[in-house]
Amino acid sequence: MSNPDFSQVFPTFSSAWYCQWGYPFSIAADDYSASGLFSTIRIWGGDFYGCTLAPTEMFKVFIWDGKPGSGGNLVYSSPLPGTTTPIGVYFGSTPIYQIDINFGTNINLFNGWIGITRIGASCWTGYDFGFAWLFDNYGAGNSIQYYNGTWLDSGTDTFFCLGGGEPEVPISNRALFIGIGLIVVFAVVRFRKMV
Repeated sequence: MSNPDFSQVFPTFSSAWYCQWGYPFSIAADDYSASGLFSTIRIWGGDFYGCTLAPTEMFKVFIWDGKPGSGGNLVYSSPLPGTTTPIGVYFGSTPIYQIDINFGTNINLFNGWIGITRIGASCWTGYDFGFAWLFDNYGAGNSIQYYNGTWLDSGTDTFFCLGGGEPEVPISNRALFIGIGLIVVFAVVRFRKMV
């Protein structure tokens, strides 16, 4: 992702956390500290029961203002389509995908926790609970998993980037634009009176 507001990507991965709605391990979450507004998230993962991901999969994204289950308040939750792109990397026989999700709005919570779960599945092989999100740094990070109603500390870092936020126009720039607009209107009115 070019110019991300937050990036947590490593040269290798250790494993992946299941995050499939309806499975005992239903949500994976990790903390972030963004440098600005963001409107997209990019994650990496795959379906670990012999399925290939469809070009679009549905995910539910959660954002908390603190650690879920430890005082953090849920401030955003929405089901969103994720565009999947195979990256030519495999975890055993499982292809790994880059998944891009657009929130459709700027998120202005610069420090928080973000959670992912896939809702539904694009294929069926006798199991429909196989989606997992890549992680690394076992024992060094802050990611957590939601398992049967309880948040479990995982001690890892999941792979994700946040970006795409539209910069807000400073008030001084707005005043400048209004001033230029008034000058143009004044000039047009003045020119019409002269003609």
